[in-house]
Amino acid sequence: MDIELWQLWIVAAMGLFIAELLTPGFFTAAIGMGCLAAGLAHWMGWVIEVQITVLFTVTLLVFLMLRPLFLKYLDSKTRIKTNTEALIGKQGYVLEKIDPIAHSGRIIVGGEDWKGVSIDDAVIEPKTRVEVVRIDGTHLIVKQISKREDI
Repeated sequence: MDIELWQLWIVAAMGLFIAELLTPGFFTAAIGMGCLAAGLAHWMGWVIEVQITVLFTVTLLVFLMLRPLFLKYLDSKTRIKTNTEALIGKQGYVLEKIDPIAHSGRIIVGGEDWKGVSIDDAVIEPKTRVEVVRIDGTHLIVKQISKREDI
């Protein structure tokens, strides 16, 4: 059985679609779409020069028109915050005095006990409300948002 050129175009397209699963950016999928179009051009009886022109034209059109739509959905700015990242901006209270000199301090955020460090190296007394500013390893860097209160 002889393999025809249109079949090779289809195999190349399938290989590129599989490669797209392993790479980000919708680049190889655009070339795969061009290969499908070139395979269709061969199946319709067009010569190789036309097939290659179809390959480049369709690849370029798909890349320029559809890629921005796909990238909009892959935008990393819209990703969901998980694990410790989700703690940034959350409020809690000081359980054990935060003292940068003694390297001590425990806070409760979201019902969990964390090592707390003051963002401005200030001493923060127990039962004071704090907000998580950032995370450094297992330490939550916090700022005081209210004075000591009964909790």
